[in-house]
Amino acid sequence: MSMWRRYHRSIQSDFNLRGLYPPGKVTRMGDYGSYENGTWKHQGNVQDDFGIQLDLRLGEPAESWSTQRHVTFQTGGVVGATGIGEVTASFGGMRSFYVLALTPRTESLANTAVVAAALSAVHHQNPTRWNKDWVFITAQVTSTAVTCIAAKGNDVEVVFKPGVTVLTALASALAMADVSIVVKGETEVQLIQQQGTLGIEIARLTDGHATIRSHLTHPSRGPALEIFSNVDPDPIDNSDED
Repeated sequence: MSMWRRYHRSIQSDFNLRGLYPPGKVTRMGDYGSYENGTWKHQGNVQDDFGIQLDLRLGEPAESWSTQRHVTFQTGGVVGATGIGEVTASFGGMRSFYVLALTPRTESLANTAVVAAALSAVHHQNPTRWNKDWVFITAQVTSTAVTCIAAKGNDVEVVFKPGVTVLTALASALAMADVSIVVKGETEVQLIQQQGTLGIEIARLTDGHATIRSHLTHPSRGPALEIFSNVDPDPIDNSDED
């Protein structure tokens, strides 16, 4: 199974959203484009391009969130008088990864039906301005700092060097740490340290009228709207299961 699919399942389980992989790409509520195999291809934003006002519902940020596969933390991480010591982690399996996000926060559209109706009107007035194959973001979870380390082979050792001189939470120290990677074999390793989006919910217009139902929107009447979050319309990749 592909690495993005495993990551997607973690996002689906914890946030009921679709994973963006690799995490950290910056998206905004109301962005539209296409989503395939965890990759978001941006076209524009419904508010910027069509003047559609967005009513946002903001969640409370959590302290941190993390997910991992085939990763063992071996040593370190001890909080001492001068801060936090080095932390060593071993990546010991095919398609292993570790993702740590600080202050993850969810936000969602409170007026999804209104936005859908406005986009439907845009399409009917001029079909070239809105492609019915496009989707738009109706919810997302973002982070102020994302660390993602992914390895496509065995025998990778990662050393986190927080370099902090004051007491702080371990998650915060790791997210801000310098990272040293030792590859003992022929393994492809990816390191990302930035802020951005972990996962999204997307919607796509369809013909006719139907009830809009989603975990983040109240049922309402309007242009038919398919909501994709934990229900994945993409083909499931079951290759290379380990």
